[in-house]
Amino acid sequence: MEHDQPTSQSIDQAKALIIAPALSRMIIDSTSPGRKSFLDIGTGDASFVQFLISQLEKEGIRISDITLVDIDTAVLPAQILRVAASKATVRLLQFPPERHFGEGTSSSENSIDIANMQMVAHQIANDAELSLIFGRLFLALRSEGVFFLTGLDPKYIEYLYQSQSPKFTYSNTLPSGTLVGTYHLDETETRPLYCRPLANLLAMLIGLGFDIKEISHPSLAPLAQIKPRYGALQAAGIPMFQIIKVAKGNRFISFSEGIVARTTPESSGYMFVEFMDGDSVIVPDIFVAPKERLVLLEVTLPDKRTCLTQWAIPETGAAETRSRVFISKK
Repeated sequence: MEHDQPTSQSIDQAKALIIAPALSRMIIDSTSPGRKSFLDIGTGDASFVQFLISQLEKEGIRISDITLVDIDTAVLPAQILRVAASKATVRLLQFPPERHFGEGTSSSENSIDIANMQMVAHQIANDAELSLIFGRLFLALRSEGVFFLTGLDPKYIEYLYQSQSPKFTYSNTLPSGTLVGTYHLDETETRPLYCRPLANLLAMLIGLGFDIKEISHPSLAPLAQIKPRYGALQAAGIPMFQIIKVAKGNRFISFSEGIVARTTPESSGYMFVEFMDGDSVIVPDIFVAPKERLVLLEVTLPDKRTCLTQWAIPETGAAETRSRVFISKK
């Protein structure tokens, strides 16, 4: 059996040789020339942002406004930030450790042309947290904006699980079908992994107003010569990564957000909610307490039903964000 030779962290190689070229090409093909705004979630060392800017410039696409979001923005190299700042207005937003992302993006509403979230979704355990990020992104995008979601393909994780590969340590499978375990980036570094079925991700995105445009599986050929296991995956037809392209659909109905002051029961299971700022809404029976943040997003589904997603964000990060979805009858 042919063994891989030790190299730098394999996921970094894969991102540089496989994801970056494929994702850049998808973004270029989806974007007309001119000045654009770009939002990147899970920026890391910003190497992809730097690569993307250089590729877009060759096509006459200028990123004039950049928002970089990560749990720790201190890891962003000063040199890359200087390069980006020389070409565009740059904003840094930091996830709190509990990932209550989004309050800082309120000023980005309807202002983003291109959004990118790379290798982040499968690190988030809580579906409510993930859907809240997607909901915030929907609101941040312009009417013609596009969002690219890149992650490990569920078929690849299933393959690792079934073959008992040392790359993935299985823990359990949730009722939703999500595979839970630990992904081994290399011999010393690991990440928790929550691999959701593709159908679940697509349903979540559609329920928040997105239109699914494309699902791509980049070729592993560039890495096959470096690590034989990639060649074996390619030959077996097992994709390692998936890139989901979605657009902001024209199905938005309403959005509300605020800190809850008090709730009062209404008839037929509805609830009157008054916010601290004096605004109020009437919604289906909710599960939110005073001083919690309530977020509401309502859209029309492709089949013309309406979908209302409620998120309750605790006052402190000790408790998890919770969500409920209400879908009307046809």
